[in-house]
Amino acid sequence: MKELDLLHRLIYLDRDYVADVYEAVTGTPAMTQITKAEGKKAGTAIPIFSAEISAGETRTFSLSSAAMFKEILPKLTGFSDIPSTGVQVGQRSMVSWVEGDMGVFMVNLRRREPPETHEKIVASEKYFGIHRADGLKLALLATPEYFTSGLGSFIRLYETVLGAHKLHVRALVRAYPASTDFKESIAVPLVIIESDKRD
Repeated sequence: MKELDLLHRLIYLDRDYVADVYEAVTGTPAMTQITKAEGKKAGTAIPIFSAEISAGETRTFSLSSAAMFKEILPKLTGFSDIPSTGVQVGQRSMVSWVEGDMGVFMVNLRRREPPETHEKIVASEKYFGIHRADGLKLALLATPEYFTSGLGSFIRLYETVLGAHKLHVRALVRAYPASTDFKESIAVPLVIIESDKRD
């Protein structure tokens, strides 16, 4: 995959994951700075576990995330494809590839409370998902900041101006032994690349 073509096809990149893999694969250490910040409740008469003191790690590499990704991509291609059954309860989570159609989906929670005679929508949730031809369905727990080219806005536009849409993608995900009430396996995307559909 040519460099510019890869850049144009890349639609999601977990920069923290890429930095971790780059450091592990190349052995190149990052310049690291640890900072601590106290919340408003720190120092008051509350238990130590609620002191709201947080630590943040800042790492600096000489390469950009895109350059690190390009360097580690050959290593990432070694992961297998996720099985059609997903990850079952009791199994370990797995990092695997999946190829399928990605889009925005929405579920509504309906409830009927007396004396009402019909159900009302009490909550709704919109999310990205990937559906594969063999029946595998993944609900993605995505971080909006990791989408490229404004694709994360699809969620916001879903109920207003967004019409028919479908992106054929190849994604590296961490799939967990958990599923939604709609039988979708839950996964965290690490890398999503737009790909040509295979017949």
